[in-house]
Amino acid sequence: MTSNTMVGHSFVPVELSRLQKTAAVLMGAFLMGALWRFRGEQGWGAAWGLLTCGMVFLLLVFSVFGFRRKTNFLLYSFTAFSFMLTTPGWGTLNGQITGVLESGVREENGQMITMFINPLSGLFLMLCLGFGMAALFAFMLSRFFSDKAYGWKEMLLVLGVYFAVKYVSRAAISPAILNLVQPQAGELFTQGLEQAGVNGTPWQVYLQHYFSHPWAKAIHGGRNYFTSVNIISSAITAGAVWLTVRFGLKDKTGGRMMLGICAAFAFAITGADLLLYFSEGGYHLAQSFGSTLLKFSGWSMWEYATGFLAGGLMMLIFVLFPFKRLVAAADNEEPFTAKMPSWLYGLLNFVFTLGLCFSATLVRPFAFRYEGTALYLPLFVGLSVAFLFAIFMIVKKWGAGLKTINFKKFCVFALPLYFTTHVLLYFFAGTPERQNFRLMDNMANKMVIASFVVFCLLYPVIFKKGSIRSLKNTSRKKM
Repeated sequence: MTSNTMVGHSFVPVELSRLQKTAAVLMGAFLMGALWRFRGEQGWGAAWGLLTCGMVFLLLVFSVFGFRRKTNFLLYSFTAFSFMLTTPGWGTLNGQITGVLESGVREENGQMITMFINPLSGLFLMLCLGFGMAALFAFMLSRFFSDKAYGWKEMLLVLGVYFAVKYVSRAAISPAILNLVQPQAGELFTQGLEQAGVNGTPWQVYLQHYFSHPWAKAIHGGRNYFTSVNIISSAITAGAVWLTVRFGLKDKTGGRMMLGICAAFAFAITGADLLLYFSEGGYHLAQSFGSTLLKFSGWSMWEYATGFLAGGLMMLIFVLFPFKRLVAAADNEEPFTAKMPSWLYGLLNFVFTLGLCFSATLVRPFAFRYEGTALYLPLFVGLSVAFLFAIFMIVKKWGAGLKTINFKKFCVFALPLYFTTHVLLYFFAGTPERQNFRLMDNMANKMVIASFVVFCLLYPVIFKKGSIRSLKNTSRKKM
């Protein structure tokens, strides 16, 4: 970890003090807690929300570690985008640690079919969910900390393994594991298929409707079966990618870092699930808990706590990484982008960095807060045109590759700007029912406010020699 001094236009890495490392871990926790809340209920949505989580959290990571040339604008945006690619579903899994499995479809009497299950099977599925939910993101981020050079061949190998194992395991392995770990999932789906007059076993029907999850949602136990098979597959896929990095590419450091990141998400989303356990009534939904505990429980706090634990654990892993090893290979550029033709780098940077990460993550959540109103389309079109014009002005001045801009310095500036903007959008943008400042009885919204306050307090501590104020003072002295 580093604080930063400037020589000319570049940063000289200086290891953070213990206080600054502690502050970085806390900032990672509070920052990701708020971002994960933005992703969820009353927020930006699953896939786009994860893109926002990735791009803002990475601004923190690279504000601190960006002196390494194994990152740049394009690799930053690819890493953020990879988080969006692996978005899983989990709506039927969260409450299974109570030992109750629900069908997900209400009958004429308004009730769902329920079955008692072993709570450990629900725990297993939540761990699979967390471990596999960010496999590509974990790989891309662990690559940054490794000294191994990654070129096109290595990147394509990892992607090939990811997609091959993902789809093969869904078809051939995951249903068998689910039947072993939680046979009630298949039994409930079988009951639903019989009621719907659909022939075939759950496994056969899953293969017939491989890419049609909406179809499964209309059948008792269908959504849960499809979701469970897919998240088991995601965990298997993450394991396969890790094996490829660690043993196929012989990258010990990258393998350890990837395993740590995947484990952080597994622990975070499963540990936070205790908040749903309390709010839903405990074991077999038959227990009661004190009002104080319930106040900090529920779906919204599960969302916040998931991000809080994941962000804090990841930053803890990063600050514990030997600083000397980071500095020793700081000037090694990644062949993947170093050998890329300038026109291709510029084109990809235009689309993924300027278009997707820095523009769409603001335009889309702002406009969609007004979805269903007369303002939605004009806002969406108007903001898109305005941001596109801004992008062209940026390209005109700095080029599509942005290679004349100091990436680390940019991250130090952009981090508070983007986080503050998303906080404002979350609380104040949109129609009245979407303006979260009106819902301050929600504990998770109070925690978002607390996160922003903590962020503002910790920022000058972490970036004492690289904060916005210091950079401005340095610039004035040079003028």
